[in-house]
Amino acid sequence: MNQSTQTCDPAVLDAFLVGDLDPGQCETLESHPESCRECRDALQMQAADAEAWQEAMKYLPDDPNDLDRLSDSDADHLGWKPGSQDYQRLLDSLSPTDDPQMLGRLGHFEVSGIIGSGGMGIVLKAFEPQLSRFVAIKVLSPEQWSNENARLRFAREARAAAAVVHENVVEIHSVGTDGDIPYYSMTYLRGETLADRIKNRGPLDIDEILRISKQMSDGIAAAHKQGLVHRDLKPANVFLSQGAERVQITDFGLAQIDGEDQLTKTGCIAGTPAFMSPEQIKAEPLDARSDLFSLGSVIYSMCAGTSPFRRESAIQTVRMICDESPERLEDVNPAIPTWLAAIVARLHQRNPIDRYQSATDLSADLSACLAHAQNPGSCTQPRSVLRLKDRYEKASRPRVRSTRKAFASLAGIGLIAVVSWIMWGNGAGSPMQNAGDRTIFVEGQVVDSQDNPLTDATVLAVRKTWIGGYQQEPLKTKTDAKGRFKFDNFATAGKRYAYLLTALPKGHSMSSVYELVNDGSQQAPVKLSAQASKPTKIQVKDTKGNPVAGVRVLPSSRKTTTGQEHMTYAMQVADSEQITDSNGIVQLDSFQPDDQAEITIDVKGDVQNLSIKIGSEAISVVTVAGDLDAAAVVITGTVTDTTGSPIPYAKLLVVRKTWPGGRFKMDSPHGETDAKGEFTFNDFVPANLTHEFMVTVIKDGYAMVSEYRGMNDEDQDAPVHLKLEPAEAITFTVIGATGKPAVGASLTPHTRPSDATIPYLNFPINRKQIVYTTDSEGKATMTAWKPGEKGRLMWEHDGNQNQIDFQVPANRMVTIQLP
Repeated sequence: MNQSTQTCDPAVLDAFLVGDLDPGQCETLESHPESCRECRDALQMQAADAEAWQEAMKYLPDDPNDLDRLSDSDADHLGWKPGSQDYQRLLDSLSPTDDPQMLGRLGHFEVSGIIGSGGMGIVLKAFEPQLSRFVAIKVLSPEQWSNENARLRFAREARAAAAVVHENVVEIHSVGTDGDIPYYSMTYLRGETLADRIKNRGPLDIDEILRISKQMSDGIAAAHKQGLVHRDLKPANVFLSQGAERVQITDFGLAQIDGEDQLTKTGCIAGTPAFMSPEQIKAEPLDARSDLFSLGSVIYSMCAGTSPFRRESAIQTVRMICDESPERLEDVNPAIPTWLAAIVARLHQRNPIDRYQSATDLSADLSACLAHAQNPGSCTQPRSVLRLKDRYEKASRPRVRSTRKAFASLAGIGLIAVVSWIMWGNGAGSPMQNAGDRTIFVEGQVVDSQDNPLTDATVLAVRKTWIGGYQQEPLKTKTDAKGRFKFDNFATAGKRYAYLLTALPKGHSMSSVYELVNDGSQQAPVKLSAQASKPTKIQVKDTKGNPVAGVRVLPSSRKTTTGQEHMTYAMQVADSEQITDSNGIVQLDSFQPDDQAEITIDVKGDVQNLSIKIGSEAISVVTVAGDLDAAAVVITGTVTDTTGSPIPYAKLLVVRKTWPGGRFKMDSPHGETDAKGEFTFNDFVPANLTHEFMVTVIKDGYAMVSEYRGMNDEDQDAPVHLKLEPAEAITFTVIGATGKPAVGASLTPHTRPSDATIPYLNFPINRKQIVYTTDSEGKATMTAWKPGEKGRLMWEHDGNQNQIDFQVPANRMVTIQLP
């Protein structure tokens, strides 16, 4: 039987689809449809029916400008060789250089060569003379310079990568444009990729696997904190630097940004199939847990020397990811301990709710496991990993479903996307729905009085959700080249919320808008219009007339002559970019002549509000209260049980307030008692200022206690004594608004009743310091109250945060229904 007869036989095509052909036959058949229209049509119709294909074609228009079709492995096809047209066009676009060893100049960089090329463009090696260092520069491919959509995607990648500042993520130095060439510079890495190491060495040692995995988890956690889902985690995007061998994650070109509009085609598959998560393949909405599945595949590759889902063809690979489990790690490599195999197995759960819920949790387990691997005699395994190990050992080996049924499970757009990806384009050319986001975002534009966009303007945001009140984190961003901005995760769809936006554009007066949203619907873009203003210089002096340097200044309120008032939120002062110089002077662009203005200042721990009238004088002088050279207040104390025995290593939270500003400090001092149960907090405020503070202590096995004090010069050194009463853990089950367990909700003890005038409480701002996270069943346990007591806790889930009251029953099990 000749080759044509073999491949054109419908029975052979059917055997291919269900995985019954050997590798040689698969290779022959995969190349045959390129030259045989009849077989291509037959394979298409056997993969899905005509109706499904018709629906899929709505999402599969030919797009020659789709950069995401290209991956790093496609570099050889891009024609980046000396003498090629694109190579010459790039060289011709570089500015001349006096250095004969360089190809040309790009901005202030001297370009020495081309490192490589990939899906979003070309990576150059360049020298930065000002800092005497080599850098890597990523530029958009020349054929895309006139493509506005491609330029937006490229700018999006730069923003995504630059947003993550962490030692385990490649550092972005600068973003710019030179003529027609958009680019951004980053650290020039020396070393090898994790893919190269695995290829050259095969399976890695246990210590090495844990060290690399832990650093990867930390880097990904930093990205997730910025609202980014990487979507293309794989060994080729993990760089191992020479020397200290620091892990750095690269290539955020496919990152998904929470709430941001997609710049690739609606529903496009983006990523490397062998390392995708099931939801990435099946056209389902993604969150951070998708990266954790991919991270599991990377860890598996380090353990086994090969990726867990690698098969002879791409279609078999994605089929396996969606419907099968990889071979058990200890069977592939007997040197892998069961507890590590159990961690990887949890990361590879097809349902995201069954995986680790955050990269931070994974990092904590990996760190403890690394300590155990290095010192098994003195460091025990964490209980969370031992529980995983027990469940893993008890579970039977997973059954492998028939390949025909597995293929059928990819029906619909997800199926069509995968088949189309394999047959007609290697890259992001198939549907991938990212709809169904449950969070509200607020976006807008800052313009001048002529409606021209204002670029690089600071925009501050405060959000409020009910019943929880204002959320405390200061939100800040900058406008883009078109004056646009966006804040993500304001509230969950359907929730009542409000927000205050304030724009502080350079050279223009401050402008703000307050919106109350009753139905929780997505809001139309907000326009903030600002008038050109005359810069105002303000000098900050102490009561002795000396200028005070290093004072953070934030425009707090602007009341115009017509009575219109604009404002910011005072909590933002700690994040202010405006700081007085050595002469105590700061220049503000925020006001107009004759405005009644307020500024909020933070000086040496004292937060104050000061009022000024903007007049014609060159410099407005404001005076801060108190002698700022006075000795700092020191708060000391002890924590004991009811018998007077010291309690070491108890967690402490402190909130402080100073006058005349009357502002609670937002820096949330926190710490632990030492081995003797003692604690010290330094540098509260200058000693001559009246102030107050509250200390709260929380310790497992004891009920929460706090003490509130107003102090003056006579009693500021009096130590604090906090006594803890024994208590047992309480289990909280948190149910979301949909009736399902609220997985990954954050809980923080807030209030416990007391016989004193002030109840035991911690300030809501401090909730990030002591937090309990609900597990896959929506459960979390903590010790802070006794049975019969009423309590209050803060919760945060799905972008919302609230407080909720409860009473502890005798069985110490509390169910909380979120609104």
